[in-house]
Amino acid sequence: PAAFTDDPALFALGVTQVELSSTSFRVITERCVGTSLLPNEWCAMKLVFTPEIWERGDINANLQVTDNSGIHLLPLSGTAVAPPKFILNLLAVTSSAGSVAFDWNTSDSAQFTISITQPVVTTVKVKKGKKTTTKKVTTIKPVVIKTIANQPAGSSGACVEALAGRCPPISWDRTVNGKPAAKGKWTITILAKSSRGSVTTKRPITLR
Repeated sequence: PAAFTDDPALFALGVTQVELSSTSFRVITERCVGTSLLPNEWCAMKLVFTPEIWERGDINANLQVTDNSGIHLLPLSGTAVAPPKFILNLLAVTSSAGSVAFDWNTSDSAQFTISITQPVVTTVKVKKGKKTTTKKVTTIKPVVIKTIANQPAGSSGACVEALAGRCPPISWDRTVNGKPAAKGKWTITILAKSSRGSVTTKRPITLR
């Protein structure tokens, strides 16, 4: 960091600790630790955005450097950009007696189709010659519970109520075709289509 070169207190002093005072970045390597720096000298370390690189916009933080003269706060800034590919994550899912709520992260503005599925096991008769047997057949019929057109990714892409107006929360009233959904194992599926293609993510849930 350039701030090292402006601090005369770092004259031939060794760096003993490096950490960040915010969660915007994460230190990958602390190459400066154990290094002695003279005026106008510098050292380099690797940093990455955290928690996700698609948290677009300018990000600012403080890099805290401790040496044998004390603690120094060095300004750190960067700009997050969209990842090289379209990313979609289905995040926390909460289920209550009357509804199921969930949110997601997405790197792109897109159109979303959210569906719920449950395997349905039926017994069918199979005739072979003069003999008739039965077998179990599992079918899956997806039921679309919500579609969202032209949904912006938002600054962090998180669809939660705290970001009202930026990403709508999603809830399912636990009904299928107007009838209460059966208890058991279900799967929530989100299909998203953006200008860079489409991506699908799934999350199993259990209705009790």
